Amino acid sequence: ALLFEVDGQTWVTLRLENVARFLPMKGEWGFSDGVDHPQFAIESPFRDHPRFLTWTELRRLSREPDRYDKVREAKQQLVAAIAAERLLQQIRRTLKGGIILSGPGDQTYELISPTVERAGQNLNLASRDQIMVRLEKFTSDRPAVQFLAPVGRLWIEVDGPVLEPRVSIELSDVRVLDRRLSDRGTEKSVETVKRVRWPEPLLDSIDQEHSVLELLDSSSEFGHVPAVREAHATLRYQLKRLVRRIIGQVSERMATSISCVLVLLLGALLSMHMRSSLPLVIYLYSFLLTVVAVIITRSGGNLIINLDYSATVGLLVIWSGDLVLVAAIGLTYWKLARN
Repeated sequence: ALLFEVDGQTWVTLRLENVARFLPMKGEWGFSDGVDHPQFAIESPFRDHPRFLTWTELRRLSREPDRYDKVREAKQQLVAAIAAERLLQQIRRTLKGGIILSGPGDQTYELISPTVERAGQNLNLASRDQIMVRLEKFTSDRPAVQFLAPVGRLWIEVDGPVLEPRVSIELSDVRVLDRRLSDRGTEKSVETVKRVRWPEPLLDSIDQEHSVLELLDSSSEFGHVPAVREAHATLRYQLKRLVRRIIGQVSERMATSISCVLVLLLGALLSMHMRSSLPLVIYLYSFLLTVVAVIITRSGGNLIINLDYSATVGLLVIWSGDLVLVAAIGLTYWKLARN
């Protein structure tokens, strides 16, 4: 392993030997003597949180919000939901002429349905004019098993670590014909084929062509789809929280920097007003007022990221911490001026 740092970000490259890895796109295990893993960033819960980013990094994050992990995860979920809906629409248009799906290993499937009707997030398959729904299984491009059924159902699954949409098929009252045998076939009540793949990648094209804001706009055409609508709402929610976090961090830092000057001024005034007291007493009063101001400022920072409240409310609370110090300075100066 090789660790290196670029622009404050830690990266690592790996050289693995005697590797066994699972290939989710093929559904099988692969083996090799050695693999050079591409470099990847080591995420830090401190560095990746807006609270620990510099002003330059916050500005960059506001321009590229998908660098933030929660926004990035929400974007991936929306991309997967859009890809699943596009795939379902494409299958519906082409299923009458037949579609090809990739199974595990060297298996492929050809599915043809004379009648296709959409029911929510499912496609209902049915025979017509004595032409059955046909699912043909191929092994190494050779016909292996044929499934004939009067009705069936097709749906898209998006879950697990691989968000690439997968196709699942269920046929009822199936007649199974094994092309490798000479028998007349067997009957099955249900035949299910789980999580086979569309031959072309779907996620990369959507993810690379759209920024976060463009993706939010383009996903509006799929607003009737519950999964897309939910993912759209989640991404918009995380994006709003990120904007609030950045505004809150900038405001907190500005308020804190100003409070440092105010505390020095307050200490100077208290030392003149309480010149007969011990320095520790003056320090105690200044410290207690500073703690109150810091607590108020931090409370405003937590309040501003709560979308149930207006951002103005959070900003007012953040700056009210400095107002406490200003009020203490004004009162101390007034008492000092009277004497």
